[in-house]
Amino acid sequence: MGYLISDPLGNGSNFFGTAGSQINYKIISYAAIWYVQVAALLLGHVGGLALAHDRALAIYRTAEEAVRSQYWMLAVMVAFTSFGLWLLSAVGT
Repeated sequence: MGYLISDPLGNGSNFFGTAGSQINYKIISYAAIWYVQVAALLLGHVGGLALAHDRALAIYRTAEEAVRSQYWMLAVMVAFTSFGLWLLSAVGT
């Protein structure tokens, strides 16, 4: 952002002396970014399933009814996770 602040209108001004600087893309490797994205995807989907199951336990009278009500959610989240992982693997190629 330093170069954008130094030349906010894009007319060649250099207010802070940082207009010539560029983004350093080598701070974090592409592999590290991919692993963080995969971990966030998996943790988010597992967390969503856990919260949905917890809510189902509060709504239904028995644990069996709560578990039975979550089968479709499990199938949908497995499909979403598979699709998300496919997208992450396909974008890099």
